[in-house]
Amino acid sequence: MPAFLLSLIMPLAFSAELPENPADSVKKATSLLIEQELQCETVTDCVLIPVGARPCGGIDKYLITSKNHTKMEQIKKLSELSTELEKDYIVENALYGICLPPTVPMTACMNEKCVEILEKVKK
Repeated sequence: MPAFLLSLIMPLAFSAELPENPADSVKKATSLLIEQELQCETVTDCVLIPVGARPCGGIDKYLITSKNHTKMEQIKKLSELSTELEKDYIVENALYGICLPPTVPMTACMNEKCVEILEKVKK
């Protein structure tokens, strides 16, 4: 295809409005549920829950929670649902990405609460 035609088509392809992603509301509900109980005694009580999907495969991100959460089964089901919904959304909307895996957060148990440790990046 001539470059001239591509220059006319590409802006149209990127300007189209995408429908709302149903996985977004499930991920938000999962986050809100997780935030209710983050209690821990040691760092081994803190676990990562994968949620969502990326166009190139793999999960979208990790949420930190406590393995002692009273609604862990519900959290796992919501996580799985968000992943399936997002996979379907990606296929239905022919999405693509840059194929980078999500950052895996480091966790800690601070003040009896599971938290993410943010490292200072050295240049």
